[in-house]
Parts: sequence; structure tokens; C-alpha cells
Amino acid sequence: MAFPFGISVNLTQSRIAGINNPTIRVYSGITTFLGPNGSGKTQLLRGLKMSLHQYANGKKIRYISAGRLGPMEVYRSDYDGYRGHNPSFDDAQFGSKGDVVRRHLNETVIGDFATLAERPDILIKVQERLRKLFKRDLLIDWDGGTLKVFFSRFEQIAGDNYSSAREASGLLHLVAVLSALYDDEVGCLLIDEPEVSLHPQLQSFLLGEIIKVAGYPSESGKN
Repeated sequence: MAFPFGISVNLTQSRIAGINNPTIRVYSGITTFLGPNGSGKTQLLRGLKMSLHQYANGKKIRYISAGRLGPMEVYRSDYDGYRGHNPSFDDAQFGSKGDVVRRHLNETVIGDFATLAERPDILIKVQERLRKLFKRDLLIDWDGGTLKVFFSRFEQIAGDNYSSAREASGLLHLVAVLSALYDDEVGCLLIDEPEVSLHPQLQSFLLGEIIKVAGYPSESGKN
């Protein structure tokens, strides 16, 4: 199959009355949906998640939610009003080894950091971008079967790492999306609000990385 082709979007799970399953035409490896808040972009993406398997060349369908940092807020914020000035930054963790096999189903950063733990080749690519863009390094650690992620700055003393929960939101969003983007096990990647928390220069960088891998899933390294 080649571009363009039509996809019937399954909206049966949207619970929105009076909406038929639309057919959209896909003309290239990148398709962008624009619209105001509440216009149904997220429901459309979720419908596509249910419809794309026949086009993924046997690969995974990965959906990344707009609230992908949600699991980290337990460690990054006073999420219930009882933490005071002491969020549990250093307790941040991203699941267990048993969660790794479900990483493509997980719609949050837990799935993406599990990919970095499972795929050293992808980790190296993401590390190289972080070093160049932010002068940061990224470290993955299994602590008693629990996945933890740390960062370090080039100017820091060796071994002086800090918890991922202390890092900027934009950088965490970028790491998560790049991890999914470089994963050749994924045939179709759906990103809700890919620009969240990213400075315009980083949005431009991310678009460049997306363009590099965009194509038909039967092509090597494309999704």
C-alpha cells in the first residue's frame, strides 16, 4: 500500500451522540489535526488508535496522551494539599520490570521510560540529543526491580545525579516523545498535543525529528 489511502475512524467508544465514523485520507507519514478546544481532536486520535492496525505493517500502535506527565505529579507537586513544601521528588519511579512488556499500551511517560530501559540503542540516541541541546545526561536505574530515572548536568561532579521529578516539564516531555519516535517497534504513533511545555525552538527541533522518521511503516525505520 502507498499514500494516499483512506482510514475509517472508529468512534464507537467516544460516547458522543450523532457522530458517524468518518473516513480520513492520509497523504504522507505526518498527519496533523488542528481545531479549538473541545472540537474532538482527542476522540479522533483515540478512534484512530482502534483503526490503524491494518496499516502498521505488523508493528505496534502507540498513543501518547496530552497528560503524559500525570503519573509524575505524585512526586513533583503537592497533589493532595498534604505535602507542604516537600514533594517526594526523590521517590519518583516508573513502574516495575513486569510493566516493560506493556510499554506500548501505556499512554504516559511510564511507557516511554520503559522503552529507554528495554532498548539501549534508543537510550543512546536520546542521550545524544540531551547532551547536545541541554548539556544533560540521562541515566536509567533498576532499584530493586523498580525503574528510576536520573539526570545530571555536565558541570556537576561525577555521580551527583538528581531525580527526574526535579527536571523541567518541557525536557521530560521531549524525552518521552523522542523515545516513542525512535522506537522501530512502533508502526503508527499518535501524539496528543505534541507541543506541550516545549519552547518554540524545541517544537521546531521535534518537528525535524518527526520528519526524519515519517513514512509508511513497511519502510525501514519509518512510521
